[in-house]
Amino acid sequence: MNKASNLGHKYTHILINGDFNFPDIDWENWNAKNEISTELIECLNENFLQQIVVNPTRIRIKQEPSILDLIIVNDVNNIANIEYLDPLGASDHCVLKFDYMCYFKYTECAIERLNYYNADYDAMRHDLNIDCEKELEHKNTNDMLKAFMDKLNQAVSKHVPKSRPKNSKVIIHLAKRPLVVKSKSGELELHRTENNTVKVASSDSDKAEVLADFFSSVFTYENDKNMPVMDHADHSQQSSDREVSIRVQIT
Repeated sequence: MNKASNLGHKYTHILINGDFNFPDIDWENWNAKNEISTELIECLNENFLQQIVVNPTRIRIKQEPSILDLIIVNDVNNIANIEYLDPLGASDHCVLKFDYMCYFKYTECAIERLNYYNADYDAMRHDLNIDCEKELEHKNTNDMLKAFMDKLNQAVSKHVPKSRPKNSKVIIHLAKRPLVVKSKSGELELHRTENNTVKVASSDSDKAEVLADFFSSVFTYENDKNMPVMDHADHSQQSSDREVSIRVQIT
């Protein structure tokens, strides 16, 4: 286990699985009844490794089910969709099936949004300069709203360009060590890596700095300068039982 963990400087992914035969370990609370099993738990903690099998993998009649087959990784996010399948042949061990996330490729974000910063508002005002009385004549409220929204959507589609965010790549951080790990006492700790050395954030200020660095890494910074300013539109509405007239002014 120590040898595998020492390869962390060379490889970002560590996966160890098989029949370890430690039935006395309580993996929910990470404690054991005998010394050898306790040494395994301490070895995992010291090397920042996680064991993620939580259901019994060996079931035999008149014996207590136990977790013998383990999946040990250095990053729990690399494992997904664990299945406990029926044993093969005469074996009394379950077959573990899971997806292992090896490496990720950067993919272009397909989401586009309307870029109102570069919209042609003069052309929009020209297209929306319509005779509302004529366009909305003999229409009920719903038809009036639909007619107006159709005109507005046409103008937007024609004069407001689409663009992708500058940060258009999906960035997946592959850390060599998890941000939060379980300590020997069972408590969660915040870890950070500096110069290939893992350090534990002990004080409140250190913990706040670790969390701030982590969450700031996923922020998208928008340019909020030079935003277009539109004058307040004058909306007036008169309603009766039979007709509704709407006057919209875009300046």
